[in-house]
Amino acid sequence: MTDNPYAPPAAELVREDHEEAQLPTTRTSIDFGEALAYPFQQPGWWKRYLWLGFLTFIPIIGFCILFGWQGRIFDRVRAGQRGVPVLDIGTDIRRGAKVFGSLLLNTLPMFIPIYGLFLAGMGVLEFGGEELLPVALAILLPSYLLMMAAALVMNLVIPELERRAFLGEWLTLLRPRASYRAIRAAPSSYLLALIGMFIGNMIGSIGVFACYFGIFLSMPIGYAIASHVIAQWSMIVDDINRPEQADGLS
Repeated sequence: MTDNPYAPPAAELVREDHEEAQLPTTRTSIDFGEALAYPFQQPGWWKRYLWLGFLTFIPIIGFCILFGWQGRIFDRVRAGQRGVPVLDIGTDIRRGAKVFGSLLLNTLPMFIPIYGLFLAGMGVLEFGGEELLPVALAILLPSYLLMMAAALVMNLVIPELERRAFLGEWLTLLRPRASYRAIRAAPSSYLLALIGMFIGNMIGSIGVFACYFGIFLSMPIGYAIASHVIAQWSMIVDDINRPEQADGLS
């Protein structure tokens, strides 16, 4: 506050409100504390998440709503704006359908052959009889190992897949160089992004232990935390790319 007794108090309040409303628009590190506190900053926050949690269980449409809402969190954090966005079902479905489609396009090519191998092994096991049991096992065991490896790979690249999906990209796997360059430039920040997403997912699943119904509340909270972390990682990537963009313009 100013020491001048003649200073207009309204001007001071406007300045403080502006400072409170604005967050950094550039980052060089990930702040876990900010991400964890983000979902709980507004009065009546639990009502919003409970409603969203119920909507999420609508097949396909529910996840489109959730992904679209996450995308708007991503946008707000990158723009330095406080506050969790209010649910807008129409807007969120349209935005979320694009994000959902992008994630499917970038994950199905890896899993379809593996599931095909698994189903072939199950077919041999079901209809081949005892004579073909060794053949069925020879197919099923590698398919299980491949599933585990593919799941591990997906967990390792999911922050980048979601970041680029929120930015409107589709075939990320066909253009991996940008992601590789960003991760190589800031490996510790990407590791923190992975940890942050793991924490968000863990918090999101806590509701299962509250007679399972608690997941309607905990899952949106976990997704909000994860979105905040992805947005912070995206801002770090923007900071990495900024010198290259400047060189391209010069």
